Amino acid sequence: MKNIYDGVIILDKAGEAVVKLPDYFSALNKDFRYQLTPIGSYSPVYIATEIANNTFEIAGGKSGQKISWTVTGIRNDAYAQGNRIEVEETKSETERGHYIHPEAFGKSLDLGIDPEKMRSVPKRPTYETVSIQNPIKADGEQKINSNQAMINELDAKGNSLDSRNNPVPKTQVINGQNQIVKPQAPHDSVPEVKVPTQTLQHPIVQPNATVQQNDAQVK
Repeated sequence: MKNIYDGVIILDKAGEAVVKLPDYFSALNKDFRYQLTPIGSYSPVYIATEIANNTFEIAGGKSGQKISWTVTGIRNDAYAQGNRIEVEETKSETERGHYIHPEAFGKSLDLGIDPEKMRSVPKRPTYETVSIQNPIKADGEQKINSNQAMINELDAKGNSLDSRNNPVPKTQVINGQNQIVKPQAPHDSVPEVKVPTQTLQHPIVQPNATVQQNDAQVK
């Protein structure tokens, strides 16, 4: 149970600085450790005064130099004093040869320290990835898988309707690929409009008459 405090401070003209820690620091921690790192250039900085009244002093640096500092302390509150964490526990005779998490080592759950508890933990669901391939032959003939066969069967029966009575899109093979073609809804159909046609008759001018008329003008 260790608390970590750190920061960066700028030394004064004398190459010194006073670091102020939180007001609760001394009440919460004990067994302090220090670390100082000069930034930008080397300087023989050191802890001039250890922690007292939640402050400590740094000296030995250059004027205006940045110093990175770190202080650690062991928790000393009432709960931490009564609930110290053991870094390494010795297994009992019945626990030796067993694992806390046997599955992490590829072992059976029977080798767990508490196998009944291990079996009661729900396993994470596994999902199977299925890839659907629809290869195309060299001659352009497309192999239809089961899904495409179902679509073609619906297409053969005509446009089916969904829950909202909208036409279901068809699929067509265009350039060797399945493409969805939206069917035209009944209300979207455009009635055929017949435009009346008229036959225009042009008078046929005989070549001889044109020549005679030209001759008349020349005369």
